[in-house]
Amino acid sequence: RRQTAIALGRIQTPESAHLLFTALIADDFPTPVKADVVRALIWTNTQTGLDTLNRYLVDHHPKAPIYQEIVIMLGRVETAQLHKQATQILLNLLEHHAITQQSDIIKQSIAMSLGQLKQPEAEAALQKLSQDKDERVRLHAIAALKTLKNAWES
Repeated sequence: RRQTAIALGRIQTPESAHLLFTALIADDFPTPVKADVVRALIWTNTQTGLDTLNRYLVDHHPKAPIYQEIVIMLGRVETAQLHKQATQILLNLLEHHAITQQSDIIKQSIAMSLGQLKQPEAEAALQKLSQDKDERVRLHAIAALKTLKNAWES
Protein backbone atom coordinates (compact mmCIF):
# COMPACT_ATOMS: atom_id res chain seq x y z
CA ARG A 1 0.00 0.00 0.00
CA ARG A 2 2.83 2.38 0.81
CA GLN A 3 4.59 1.74 -2.47
CA THR A 4 1.35 2.23 -4.38
CA ALA A 5 0.72 5.54 -2.60
CA ILE A 6 4.24 6.72 -3.41
CA ALA A 7 3.87 5.70 -7.06
CA LEU A 8 0.51 7.46 -7.38
CA GLY A 9 2.00 10.61 -5.87
CA ARG A 10 4.79 10.59 -8.41
CA ILE A 11 2.35 10.29 -11.31
CA GLN A 12 1.17 13.83 -10.49
CA THR A 13 -2.27 13.83 -12.05
CA PRO A 14 -5.70 14.76 -10.72
CA GLU A 15 -6.73 11.14 -11.26
CA SER A 16 -3.95 9.87 -9.02
CA ALA A 17 -5.00 12.43 -6.38
CA HIS A 18 -8.55 11.07 -6.49
CA LEU A 19 -7.28 7.52 -6.00
CA LEU A 20 -5.16 8.64 -3.07
CA PHE A 21 -8.15 10.37 -1.50
CA THR A 22 -10.07 7.10 -1.74
CA ALA A 23 -7.26 5.43 0.20
CA LEU A 24 -7.18 8.24 2.76
CA ILE A 25 -10.84 7.86 3.66
CA ALA A 26 -10.72 4.04 3.69
CA ASP A 27 -11.36 2.60 7.13
CA ASP A 28 -9.00 -0.34 6.60
CA PHE A 29 -5.87 1.78 6.09
CA PRO A 30 -3.72 2.01 9.21
CA THR A 31 -2.54 5.44 10.39
CA PRO A 32 1.12 5.00 9.25
CA VAL A 33 -0.04 4.16 5.73
CA LYS A 34 -2.43 7.13 5.74
CA ALA A 35 0.57 9.35 6.53
CA ASP A 36 2.19 8.02 3.35
CA VAL A 37 -1.00 8.78 1.44
CA VAL A 38 -0.95 12.38 2.76
CA ARG A 39 2.65 12.77 1.56
CA ALA A 40 1.74 11.34 -1.82
CA LEU A 41 -1.19 13.77 -2.16
CA ILE A 42 1.21 16.66 -1.66
CA TRP A 43 3.68 15.11 -4.11
CA THR A 44 1.03 15.11 -6.83
CA ASN A 45 1.64 18.89 -7.01
CA THR A 46 -1.94 19.37 -8.15
CA GLN A 47 -4.78 21.58 -7.05
CA THR A 48 -6.84 18.40 -6.84
CA GLY A 49 -4.40 17.00 -4.29
CA LEU A 50 -4.79 20.08 -2.08
CA ASP A 51 -8.55 20.15 -2.60
CA THR A 52 -8.87 16.56 -1.49
CA LEU A 53 -6.75 17.15 1.61
CA ASN A 54 -8.87 20.15 2.48
CA ARG A 55 -12.06 18.15 1.94
CA TYR A 56 -10.66 15.39 4.14
CA LEU A 57 -9.97 17.89 6.92
CA VAL A 58 -13.47 19.34 6.67
CA ASP A 59 -15.49 16.14 6.23
CA HIS A 60 -13.50 13.79 8.46
CA HIS A 61 -11.88 14.15 11.81
CA PRO A 62 -8.39 12.78 11.26
CA LYS A 63 -6.39 11.40 14.13
CA ALA A 64 -3.77 13.78 15.48
CA PRO A 65 -0.81 12.12 13.68
CA ILE A 66 -2.55 12.46 10.30
CA TYR A 67 -3.60 16.03 11.06
CA GLN A 68 0.02 16.80 12.00
CA GLU A 69 1.31 15.19 8.81
CA ILE A 70 -1.07 17.25 6.69
CA VAL A 71 0.06 20.47 8.39
CA ILE A 72 3.74 19.64 7.89
CA MET A 73 3.32 18.53 4.29
CA LEU A 74 1.33 21.63 3.29
CA GLY A 75 4.46 23.62 4.02
CA ARG A 76 6.35 21.47 1.54
CA VAL A 77 4.18 22.15 -1.48
CA GLU A 78 6.69 22.64 -4.28
CA THR A 79 4.56 24.28 -6.96
CA ALA A 80 4.57 28.05 -6.43
CA GLN A 81 1.08 28.36 -7.95
CA LEU A 82 -0.26 26.19 -5.11
CA HIS A 83 1.41 28.09 -2.25
CA LYS A 84 -1.53 30.47 -1.85
CA GLN A 85 -4.01 27.58 -1.65
CA ALA A 86 -1.84 25.68 0.85
CA THR A 87 -1.52 28.86 2.93
CA GLN A 88 -5.28 29.32 2.95
CA ILE A 89 -5.82 25.74 4.14
CA LEU A 90 -3.36 26.30 6.98
CA LEU A 91 -5.00 29.59 7.95
CA ASN A 92 -8.39 27.86 8.01
CA LEU A 93 -7.01 25.13 10.23
CA LEU A 94 -5.65 27.73 12.59
CA GLU A 95 -8.97 29.53 12.86
CA HIS A 96 -11.60 26.81 12.61
CA HIS A 97 -10.29 23.52 13.97
CA ALA A 98 -10.42 22.79 17.68
CA ILE A 99 -7.48 20.38 17.54
CA THR A 100 -5.26 23.27 16.43
CA GLN A 101 -6.22 25.33 19.44
CA GLN A 102 -5.53 22.40 21.76
CA SER A 103 -2.11 21.44 20.43
CA ASP A 104 0.98 23.58 20.72
CA ILE A 105 2.87 21.14 18.49
CA ILE A 106 0.34 21.63 15.70
CA LYS A 107 0.49 25.42 16.11
CA GLN A 108 4.29 25.21 15.85
CA SER A 109 3.98 23.15 12.69
CA ILE A 110 1.48 25.57 11.18
CA ALA A 111 3.84 28.48 11.89
CA MET A 112 6.73 26.60 10.30
CA SER A 113 4.67 25.64 7.24
CA LEU A 114 3.38 29.19 6.79
CA GLY A 115 6.97 30.42 6.86
CA GLN A 116 7.99 27.88 4.23
CA LEU A 117 5.19 28.98 1.91
CA LYS A 118 6.20 32.68 2.17
CA GLN A 119 2.76 34.12 1.43
CA PRO A 120 1.89 37.64 2.65
CA GLU A 121 -1.57 36.43 3.76
CA ALA A 122 0.12 34.57 6.61
CA GLU A 123 1.57 37.63 8.30
CA ALA A 124 -1.38 38.45 10.57
CA ALA A 125 -1.75 34.84 11.75
CA LEU A 126 1.98 34.60 12.41
CA GLN A 127 1.87 37.87 14.35
CA LYS A 128 -0.89 36.38 16.50
CA LEU A 129 1.07 33.15 16.99
CA SER A 130 4.12 35.18 18.00
CA GLN A 131 2.07 36.21 21.06
CA ASP A 132 1.06 32.63 21.96
CA LYS A 133 1.38 31.42 25.56
CA ASP A 134 3.75 28.63 24.51
CA GLU A 135 7.35 29.73 24.00
CA ARG A 136 8.04 27.19 21.23
CA VAL A 137 5.01 28.39 19.27
CA ARG A 138 6.20 31.99 19.66
CA LEU A 139 9.73 31.10 18.47
CA HIS A 140 8.44 29.22 15.41
CA ALA A 141 6.14 32.12 14.55
CA ILE A 142 8.92 34.70 14.91
CA ALA A 143 11.21 32.60 12.71
CA ALA A 144 8.45 32.32 10.11
CA LEU A 145 7.89 36.08 10.20
CA LYS A 146 11.61 36.62 9.59
CA THR A 147 11.43 34.22 6.65
CA LEU A 148 8.50 36.19 5.24
CA LYS A 149 10.30 39.49 5.68
CA ASN A 150 13.42 38.13 3.93
CA ALA A 151 11.31 36.73 1.07
CA TRP A 152 9.60 40.09 0.52
CA GLU A 153 12.87 42.04 0.56
CA SER A 154 14.45 39.85 -2.13
